[in-house]
Amino acid sequence: MEIEILICTIDERITHALQVPAKPCPGVTYLISWQQSQEGLCLPENFTPREDVRLLTCKGRGLSANRNFALEHARGDYLLIADDDEHFDTSHLVRAKEAFAQHPQTDIFLLQALTPEGQLFKPNYPAQPFNYAHCPRGYYPSSWEIALRRKTTSRLRFDIRFGLGSSHLACGEEEVFLHEAYRQGIRIEYHPIPVATVPPGTTGSRFRESEAVRRSKGAVLTIMHGAPSAALRCLKFALTLRHCSLCERCRYLANMWQGILYIKKEPKAPSDQESRA
Repeated sequence: MEIEILICTIDERITHALQVPAKPCPGVTYLISWQQSQEGLCLPENFTPREDVRLLTCKGRGLSANRNFALEHARGDYLLIADDDEHFDTSHLVRAKEAFAQHPQTDIFLLQALTPEGQLFKPNYPAQPFNYAHCPRGYYPSSWEIALRRKTTSRLRFDIRFGLGSSHLACGEEEVFLHEAYRQGIRIEYHPIPVATVPPGTTGSRFRESEAVRRSKGAVLTIMHGAPSAALRCLKFALTLRHCSLCERCRYLANMWQGILYIKKEPKAPSDQESRA
């Protein structure tokens, strides 16, 4: 069994991505997908090639498109989605590999992440495994917690309307990805196993600061529940927010409704694989 860690980075952040691979570990390889939105980029002078690390480049901008490029070129039996500021520990990778072997019927694993201090990244991680169909209320997976069995998920791709670098929707690509996978009958399970260390702060946590994050919430709810239900859910969410003025609630609600309208008007772009089919 080979675990391949898919590290997506862009432009000058290649210097960070090259620091992600841990010391060589049997059965673990890395694919660094270097997205280039500008010309004249070069590798750092101290770059040293490794047999367990592949480096591929692609043009454009957008994290979801970058992840799709990495998925298209992946070779491992199991694939871990990773950002360019993570840290991997060999012991965690070995434990993840054991979990994959013990659950061969699972196509997508939802795992855990740690803070640099060694604490669980999210205080509300469920303590027990569960099937995605019975996802506990308040649980929202992040991309760096997702592991894929490549053989059974090879046609899955991220929706490029969502994610960093997209024109309107800054986050939510993970929820949409998993929702689509579940609709296709792919088995998704959560297992409380730490797999990576990530720095604090996520895009999705910036709801009050970012219009794009608020639009993303409305867009995600539209895909998962339809526009009428999404509108009602956004209204309820805005009304239940704490420490907000009436003006703020109205602005937040307007942004979420903009996300609903955007999804209704902007068709999903087909992936390269869908275009060839």
